[in-house]
Formats: sequence, C-alpha cells, structure tokens
Amino acid sequence: MNPVFTVAVILEALLLRPPADADRHGPKEVHVELLRREAEVIAEIATSRREVAILMALAEHETHNEHAVLEGHCERSRWRCDNLHARGPWSVHSWCRRAWALPDGSQEARREEARCVLNQFWGGARRGREHALTPLHAGFASLGPRPWQWPGADKRVQTVHQIEQLLARLAAASPAL
Repeated sequence: MNPVFTVAVILEALLLRPPADADRHGPKEVHVELLRREAEVIAEIATSRREVAILMALAEHETHNEHAVLEGHCERSRWRCDNLHARGPWSVHSWCRRAWALPDGSQEARREEARCVLNQFWGGARRGREHALTPLHAGFASLGPRPWQWPGADKRVQTVHQIEQLLARLAAASPAL
C-alpha cells in the first residue's frame, strides 16, 4: 500500500473541517477516533489528492461526519442517512451491494463504501462531462438521481478545492509526506 497522503495528514485535515452540530460538545477522544478510522480508509482507497478531497467533501456535505453515522447508527443521526436508505459518511445506498453485505460502521464496509463512491463518481464524471459545468460537477450529480446541472454540485466542488488546498498545506508542513 502506497497512500497518497498519510493517515495523520488526512486526520489533521478532517479535524480542521467543521464538526457536525450534534458532535460539537461531545468527547474529543471519540471524535478523533472515529475520524481516524475514516482517515485510514481514505488513505487506503484514494489514489490522488483529488480523490481524498472528493471523499472528504462528500462526507462533509452528506453526513457532516456525525458520530452516530460513523458508528453505523443512522437511526440516531440528525440526518438519518436519507431516511435510513443510505449508510456511512458518504450516504451510500444499497446499489453498493458489497458494502451493504458487511456490518454497518465496520472498517470493511467503509472501504467498500469508499470504493463504490469513487467508482460511481468517476463513471458519472465521464458520462456527464459534456452536460455539466465540469466533470467534478457531473461526478457529484451522478451520486444521486439528479440532473447534470444540479445546483448542489457547485458547493461540493468548491469544498473539494478548499480541501485540496488544505491537504497541500498540511502535506508541505508534514515531514512524513
């Protein structure tokens, strides 16, 4: 395994992003541990800075990395994971059969969720590149039943760019990468 970014850099970036409202006053140790597990998956699955940023941005917009979701308990989440039709930080639906066959909240399920999201994202980016503002916009639109011109994609693309800049700064300051 040759990660694009170390777990430490990704974790630091996750911790610098705004936490879910429900988790602002919770135990910091729990917050760090749950995000560390997410950072491990992202470091293992992402093949570029852009993919790290896509996964981070999607989780931020879909579930805000809320503790209940990261623990596999969407029923306790403020966001309820698309009325319990999705799971995980990236709101993966049952079309990702490999992830849904694994225990919700497990690292194994999280890895499959990340793989499914990136496969779906890049497939949509290719299919919609001529219809959406950019391939990134198309990728985000393709993650749900949305038109190529879906307005919500723009916020997610902006977040991807912000996270890419953050990752570059953190990587430059990190002796490990």
